[in-house]
Amino acid sequence: MLTSSERLRCIAYMEAVLLEDSPGRQVLRTDAPGERPLAAVLAEYGEAIVQAVTVAAFGIHDGLGPEQLLAATQRMRADAGARYAAVLGESLRLWAATATGAAIDDLARIVVSCVMSSDPSLTPEDLPGLLAQLRAVEHPRPAGG
Repeated sequence: MLTSSERLRCIAYMEAVLLEDSPGRQVLRTDAPGERPLAAVLAEYGEAIVQAVTVAAFGIHDGLGPEQLLAATQRMRADAGARYAAVLGESLRLWAATATGAAIDDLARIVVSCVMSSDPSLTPEDLPGLLAQLRAVEHPRPAGG
């Protein structure tokens, strides 16, 4: 699970990539002692977004009764889109294991795309405000996660 500082680092890096802020990207790519590699943190953040959107799309949330949760989970497991979402999460993790330099920028762009795809009404003009909102609140976690 991402720490608050890791989540903020992801958001700052995504913003630096979008603004083409080379010095900012370089600083954020440098792992401080004890920090996980930026690529791994970005992948985990992207996967958390994909999971949260997927479970929400199937009505899975805290407070569901056992039968409702089982039915929603079965619908989700049967859905090709949900299975592809799981593959995307795995792909992000695998990519992050070897991503360096410009590949980390590309990984950040994919995570931004995941964020933007969470709501079909979002436009690129909404992104600065959305990033500010993401900084202000903890990212929702999938039910049971």
